[in-house]
Amino acid sequence: MKLVELRPIKTKIIAPGDNLTDVILEGLREEGLKLTDGDVLLIASKAVSAAEGMFIKLSDVSPSLEAKRLAKEVTLDERHVELILRHSEKIYG
Repeated sequence: MKLVELRPIKTKIIAPGDNLTDVILEGLREEGLKLTDGDVLLIASKAVSAAEGMFIKLSDVSPSLEAKRLAKEVTLDERHVELILRHSEKIYG
C-alpha cells in the first residue's frame, strides 16, 4: 500500500498577472520541497482565478429576473446567483 501525504504549500498572495508556476515553485523552494516523479500537485481554482484576474466586484453585478427568482428559492444573495448563472452551462436541481 502506498502512503499518501498531504502537504500544504504556503505562497505569496497571488495577484492578477502572476505566473502561477513561478509562485508555486517559489513556495516549494521556501518549504524545502521538491516535486518528484509520481507526485500529484493540487491547485485551488481560486489561485488560478486570482492569477487570471477573474475578480468581480459584487456591487457591480445586476441580477436578472431569473437570478432573483432562484435566489428566493435557495435563499442566496441574488448577485451570487446571477454570477452562478453567468458561469454555468447547466443548472441542476
